[in-house]
Amino acid sequence: MKKLCFFLFTLISIFSQAQDEVYKNFINPPAAAKPRVWWHWMNGNITKEGIRKDMEWMEKSGIGGLMNFDANLLTPVVVKKKLVYMSPEWKEAFKFTTELAKQKNEIAFIIMKIY
Repeated sequence: MKKLCFFLFTLISIFSQAQDEVYKNFINPPAAAKPRVWWHWMNGNITKEGIRKDMEWMEKSGIGGLMNFDANLLTPVVVKKKLVYMSPEWKEAFKFTTELAKQKNEIAFIIMKIY
């Protein structure tokens, strides 16, 4: 009987610890469990201020990664200076983005281009 009680106590203790771990990971998920999003840079409508604001919002919202997607698709220009894909200014904005992602430490980063 003592062995059975000890076994049940141990089993309940392990189950309780497992539940605590699940709860902790639900409240504060590890980076691998956080969602990833598509982040569109449409027709050069990019500014460093906008990049910073977007990435801060993603971090606050629990986003764990992003796929940067540069597309034209006849989107109207709404910034003072359009950053043409792979121009020196675009590359500078992209480098700024990668540095911010590195600082945030939990944001995975991928890039694509659609013409």
